[in-house]
Amino acid sequence: MMRGMSNGVRIAWDNLTAGEWSRILQGAGRSTLTQTFAYAQAILLTERETAVVGLVEIDDRPVGVVMGLRKKAFAVAETVSIQRGPILLPEAREPAVLLEVLAAIRKRFPPGITKWTHFIPELEATERNAALLAAARFKRTDGPGYRTIWIDLDRPTDELRRGLRLKWRNRLVLAERAEAEGRLTIAVDPVARNLPELVKRYVADKEARKYRGPSGPLVVRLRNALAPEKGAVLVTASVDDRLVAGILVLCHGVAATYQIGWTGPEGRATSATHLLLWRAMEHLAATGRRWFDLGGIQPDTAPGVTLFKRGVGGEEIELAGTWV
Repeated sequence: MMRGMSNGVRIAWDNLTAGEWSRILQGAGRSTLTQTFAYAQAILLTERETAVVGLVEIDDRPVGVVMGLRKKAFAVAETVSIQRGPILLPEAREPAVLLEVLAAIRKRFPPGITKWTHFIPELEATERNAALLAAARFKRTDGPGYRTIWIDLDRPTDELRRGLRLKWRNRLVLAERAEAEGRLTIAVDPVARNLPELVKRYVADKEARKYRGPSGPLVVRLRNALAPEKGAVLVTASVDDRLVAGILVLCHGVAATYQIGWTGPEGRATSATHLLLWRAMEHLAATGRRWFDLGGIQPDTAPGVTLFKRGVGGEEIELAGTWV
């Protein structure tokens, strides 16, 4: 264990139970998919990367979790990737405590000739956070920080609907009309049982259009890890029993993440994806999820997807970037 200096902060490494992990995610509110037990399981099977997990404590009280994915190369070299962590309870987000948490992470993963750490902290891009990371002996790399949009689902449905941008809401109305007229059928599958067909379409589309995204095997293994707890939600649109659009949402704690989506010509013609996302939001809210991460935006390289996600409203954030 690595002890803090003045705030009773320490990180207990590789001694975290699934129950403790779950309680932290529940209490943190905006948790991230890449800091979950399910993600660790799926990555181990898909990428052969092993998880290094730390339980953040203040005076022996659990207040956070951080997970790094370790990959070995040539027996001596090691890379550790910490993606969108740590996940902290509100009382652990004070600057003095946060500095000690970051320092403990740096101590566990020091820089070296044969060791590299790629750290994307779940901290917004502010001068204060940059100063804390630098004080903990992390160095910033070039490039913009990860950007995404968070939707607060802990609001009445009519308020959520008013938050939609006008053009987005109009497209939603068109899709609802298509459903009401029997031209479109929407189904919500809370365990993503029918995922393989969507993954097949998504992978083919990703390869044809050359965009980045999770691999098909990783998506399926994430579903497998989360489905028993109804944490993998598939929402599909069909015409005459033919799939025309679909999205997969993965749940963690009281949050959820938009994972993949695909739409074909008939789906685009009926604005099906607008209705799929809206039905996913309704389902998440009804099942106790409070926060919905729309899965990242890239205004420069994926302007169409970015415009679609911005149409939902919500809070757009930029993280502090990548640190080593």
